[in-house]
Amino acid sequence: MTSRHLGRSIHDLLDGRLDAKATAEAMTHLAECGECATRYAELNEARERLHSSSAGIDISFAQQLLDRQRMAQIAAQEDPHRARAVRPPDRRPALLVLGALVAIVGGVGAAYVAGAPQTLSVEAASSGTAGDSASTVAYLQSQDLQQEDDLSGWADPFTSGSALLPIDASVVSLTDGTEGLIMTLVAHTDSVVVTEQHGRLASGYSELPTIALDGVTLYVVYGTPTLLVWETGGLVITASCAACEVSTLVDVAQAFPVAEEPGLVDRITAGLGELAGAVIGSD
Repeated sequence: MTSRHLGRSIHDLLDGRLDAKATAEAMTHLAECGECATRYAELNEARERLHSSSAGIDISFAQQLLDRQRMAQIAAQEDPHRARAVRPPDRRPALLVLGALVAIVGGVGAAYVAGAPQTLSVEAASSGTAGDSASTVAYLQSQDLQQEDDLSGWADPFTSGSALLPIDASVVSLTDGTEGLIMTLVAHTDSVVVTEQHGRLASGYSELPTIALDGVTLYVVYGTPTLLVWETGGLVITASCAACEVSTLVDVAQAFPVAEEPGLVDRITAGLGELAGAVIGSD
């Protein structure tokens, strides 16, 4: 403070920032200086009005507003490249990609499960494509069976050099929603009926008599008629004859190509077809 007036010390006095000695000197000065006393009274009254105002002015909130305005001014002068560098990274694209990957993986998993081949028991393989439960989808004559495209998706025994003679065939729709093939052919003057279904053999076949043939296991189901059952390329195939020997059925089985089980891509593709069919069928 000065010897003439308190000056800015009046604010320190009002805020209580002066020590005891300085406060005593300031109060003595106010008692002697009318001008400083008047100024002190005005400031004190203004402060009291401010704190008791019904408008409820929030000094801290006002300071925040001032700070925001200051930050806006700084941002307006900031280099745009630097501003982008310090801005928090936008994670939305990464989250979208992650969500898409999760959906794709889930869809592939569902297709893989849906594409799992059905398991056929001895009874199902023996009679699954016969009887009233099957409705005809397509009929193929002998000349059709000698065309490779007409048996696409099925095991074709009528390759060059084959001694089998085709008679006819029917593609049938089964009650479980799958399709099967019933084919009649001639082997050694005997009429043989062959069926093909998509699936795999059940574990119960391990108890039946077997015949090993070029990497394929033939299961013999003795009865009337005797039946040979085997699987290849995701198909379960049966061959039966009313009066022929088992050796004739073995010759028929030998004429069929040996194929590997469907791979991962084939199974997923089949599953997608199953899911698409279910969706279309539900519309």
